[in-house]
Amino acid sequence: VVAADAALAIDPANAAAFVNKANALVVLGKTGDAEEVLRSGREAVPTDERIAKILANLLVRTGQWE
Repeated sequence: VVAADAALAIDPANAAAFVNKANALVVLGKTGDAEEVLRSGREAVPTDERIAKILANLLVRTGQWE
């Protein structure tokens, strides 16, 4: 999580950093925080399909169908 934060501080549009940070948060059981990171990533890099896919998968896993 710290490395991803550092990468985002350098490049706020680093899609891989958003994905890595969200994945780390999911492993730590912080799915709400992971969702926030992915939503921020969608705003920062709206064309990145990886972020959209991982966000969709997370929402399905957590039962958020909307």
